[in-house]
Amino acid sequence: MEFARSSPFVHLFVFDIGKNGVVQADRIVCAIDGEPLSSIAEPSESNPHLFRIRWDPAKYRRGIHFLEVSYSNGLYTANYSHPFFLTPESLSAFLLQNSSLSSLDILDATSPGRNVGGFLVNSYLVPVLFTLAYTLPLLFVLFFIIGRLTLLHIFPYRLDDSPESRYHVYHHLFRRKTFQNTPLFFKAFLLVCSDRWVVYFLIASLLWQTFGFWSFGKFPTEFGIQSLWGILFLFGTENGNYSLWLDLYLWHVMMLFCFYIPLMVYFGVFMIPHPALPEATSASKWSRLVAHVLCVIYFVGIFFLLKLYLCWVNFHNISFLFSPVFLWIPLANSVLLGRELYFEWYFTKNNPKKPLYDSTDTVLITNSYCSVCSK
Repeated sequence: MEFARSSPFVHLFVFDIGKNGVVQADRIVCAIDGEPLSSIAEPSESNPHLFRIRWDPAKYRRGIHFLEVSYSNGLYTANYSHPFFLTPESLSAFLLQNSSLSSLDILDATSPGRNVGGFLVNSYLVPVLFTLAYTLPLLFVLFFIIGRLTLLHIFPYRLDDSPESRYHVYHHLFRRKTFQNTPLFFKAFLLVCSDRWVVYFLIASLLWQTFGFWSFGKFPTEFGIQSLWGILFLFGTENGNYSLWLDLYLWHVMMLFCFYIPLMVYFGVFMIPHPALPEATSASKWSRLVAHVLCVIYFVGIFFLLKLYLCWVNFHNISFLFSPVFLWIPLANSVLLGRELYFEWYFTKNNPKKPLYDSTDTVLITNSYCSVCSK
């Protein structure tokens, strides 16, 4: 941007495959906002495909403008246009004046296939975003698989999705002397792994958001499939069939740190059946309920209802309804949070029964049974 403000030339790369790479400079026509530039394209001495046309950047310091380039070799004509701005104030003023427009229409100022995510992503951050976008979800999925298998190995009772089963898992992990020296966060993590619906949801949503499609529909008028890698336009546009949106990597990493990691912490804390424990007091139950409601407002109010409204306004209806990342995953998470509220109410009103026998006895019984079977 600084170079464009001060440079007296517009620089163009022009290739002509049909004429064996020979480009005729007098056939290059350059216009800004529909007004042709009076100067003629000058070829570069160092590169036969690099041309420059003199312009006055002072005329275009405010607002968004459109650069239009046309080249004809006598057989065919190629046209190219692209929006540009020279000051950050121009973009903010443009967004303010067009706040009623869809954000997709604003970002995609001309046509899809030209939006490469330059508004939010700095080139130095791209390798970091790429690394975090793929390694973090895979690590989380691996941890949940190992945690689930570990719990199935050490827990002596049958796991199900009932409140009593969750209480038994808590009693086994937090009340037995066997796990007395185990770190608290690891026991809370295993407690989360005891609920198959929570584990399946986290594994499936992380893998889908990383490797699956985000939405399926129109962007904003062309039909395509949006994923973390960009948008594949099924019927193509004047710029091709693919558009790389680097901004999606930024939103993906933001979702990992602002949604998934806090959600894992939430399940690790609130899956503990505190209202059913003997040390629970009326004040602790009320404070836990308030914290529970605040968490539900954060996850459901912001990441579902608010995003629901924004996506409904900015997305085409088909793109929104066929969007696992923007609609289905937040909806499934809202159902799980409603289930957690039911569990909280259940533990407040009921006292689950403790296991009938100690885990040590279970291990002895199991070992004896296995030894008899081996004989």
